[in-house]
Amino acid sequence: PDFIHLQLPTIRYRPTLSAIGLLPVLSKIFFKNTPFLITVHDFSISRNFLKIFFSPIFLFSDAVIVTNGADRQDIVRCFPFLNERLKKIHIGPTIDIVGISDDRKKEIYGKMDYTEGVRFLTTFGFIKKDRCVDKVIKVFNKLKEEDEKLKLIILGRVQDKKYRDYLFELVDKLNLRGK
Repeated sequence: PDFIHLQLPTIRYRPTLSAIGLLPVLSKIFFKNTPFLITVHDFSISRNFLKIFFSPIFLFSDAVIVTNGADRQDIVRCFPFLNERLKKIHIGPTIDIVGISDDRKKEIYGKMDYTEGVRFLTTFGFIKKDRCVDKVIKVFNKLKEEDEKLKLIILGRVQDKKYRDYLFELVDKLNLRGK
């Protein structure tokens, strides 16, 4: 292979899966000249005691990819030797588009008090500062000037209550509540 890539959702990582840490070691034995890359998600919000289980993965990986600045900072804090091997690549949503029946659409729209011709700007995922939800709100505010029917929907689990409070203050400051 040209390279080997492992992707881990850190928040769900369990010590029982620590055998995964052997993969980069095995790749160095069986695929000596093949780069081993790992993408780590949500490292900064995982439990500290679980982070030690990443040691063998990080030690033998040629590059470690993160998707936000908080993860990068936390990995460098825990594993300073990785600073040069860390790469940050922002990702978009990875949820597949699925078809929704017309009856289900009507049911959903009914709950949202939907009017024909209304468009939606949506964002979803963890609600925390490094996901820049405040920028989405500010962009929505600008777009709303051009399309008064535009609606904003934010879906996600709150990871930072202070940031959530800031977002509510921003929505109120921009007079966007209910819009």
